[in-house]
Amino acid sequence: MTPPPAAAGPAAPACTLFAGHRRLAAGDLVAVAVAARKALDTGERAPLLAFDDATASQVELDLRGSLAEVRARHAARRDQPGAPATPAP
Repeated sequence: MTPPPAAAGPAAPACTLFAGHRRLAAGDLVAVAVAARKALDTGERAPLLAFDDATASQVELDLRGSLAEVRARHAARRDQPGAPATPAP
C-alpha cells in the first residue's frame, strides 16, 4: 500500500472573485488575481471584488502592471503569514 503524499505545508487560502453579482473565479490568491487582471484586460466593466473564503473579508488585489507582474506580486503575498492579503480599506 502506498502512503498518502506528505503535505507540503498549510494549504493556500481560498478566495472568490466577483464581477458585480457574477462569480468569476475561485482559488488561491494568485489564481484570483490573474482572473481579475484578465477580466480587466477583456473589458469587464462591473466592479471586481475578491473575498477570503475563510473569513469573508474583502481582499485587496493589486492589478497594476502586466499579467506576469500581477502573478509574481500575489505569489509573494500568498506565501506570507496571514495570507491571502491585507484586508481592503
